[in-house]
Amino acid sequence: MYFARPFFWVLLLAIWLLDVALTFVLPHQIAYGVFWPVAQIGLGFALAWICLLAIARTLRPRWPRVAAVIRLWAVPCEAAVLLVLMGVGMRVMDYLTTATALPLTDDWLAQADTWLGFDWLAYFDFVRSHSALHGPMIAAYVELNTAIAVLILGLAITGQHRKVRSFVEAIILCATGSLIVGAFFPAVGAAAHWIPDPSDPQSYAGFTSMPGIGFVADILALRQLDQPMLIGTAPLQGLVSMPSLHTALGVLMIGVARRTWLFWPALAYGAVMIAATPIWGGHYFSDLIAGAAMAVGALALAERGAHRDARPSDAPCAGLQQTPGGRRTGLRQQA
Repeated sequence: MYFARPFFWVLLLAIWLLDVALTFVLPHQIAYGVFWPVAQIGLGFALAWICLLAIARTLRPRWPRVAAVIRLWAVPCEAAVLLVLMGVGMRVMDYLTTATALPLTDDWLAQADTWLGFDWLAYFDFVRSHSALHGPMIAAYVELNTAIAVLILGLAITGQHRKVRSFVEAIILCATGSLIVGAFFPAVGAAAHWIPDPSDPQSYAGFTSMPGIGFVADILALRQLDQPMLIGTAPLQGLVSMPSLHTALGVLMIGVARRTWLFWPALAYGAVMIAATPIWGGHYFSDLIAGAAMAVGALALAERGAHRDARPSDAPCAGLQQTPGGRRTGLRQQA
């Protein structure tokens, strides 16, 4: 295994198998065909990854510097394959695990916010009254996948392959943790809880439409276990409230970018995206705290594993010599 540890491939395979298994015990079914466009993207990255590694292996004996550069580009390709597998498998699992008769925990989560001193409605009113915030917040919230891809590409180009590995593995850990914890804390979200009539334009005056409730219909439909639902006929949305995966991913981006030139852009983006999460994600502030704590733990585990398992020969730029200033200037001497 070149990049990610085998455990993470096995974990994603287990998620996919569990998706299929759950369709035999739940009334809801999966429209697999709708995922074919995403599968094509994943297959394209997988083919590119395999080809790049094969070319690098062929060229390495005679042109190690060229092979090192090619292997460098294999890193984001493998990362993309992992994230596509995770995105499809875990999004379906998100829907299947929402199909539960467990009571909604919105009252508990709202009370937790009160205990912590947070006022969701006051924050909602603040953001609503500052329309200049809406554009940047919406863009940051909905373009999370793009931001993750840019960060991975930036880290890979600069040879930070160990950070890419830690980042991707931490993302998978957070997504898995979010599914497990979220299954025991079903909730329709803060927006649906605090806004008495979201269909009333006066309740969201200042916004073009009521934010943070787009997923509520799916949650309520999935909880109707006597009415089968075909999952995938409409775009799948994130349904977990506690913990906030958006917050977790924002914290991961900031954490993995530390001590690199990408830190300040990641910090700026993460701050805006996390600030948008209570409104456009319909999250309680306790969701954000839980998501941030989960991210810190996941990144610590991933970085510890990457450091423990690192070998000089594993580096995609092993054919290049690093100068004290960090510039690659020549060949590494061969034994």
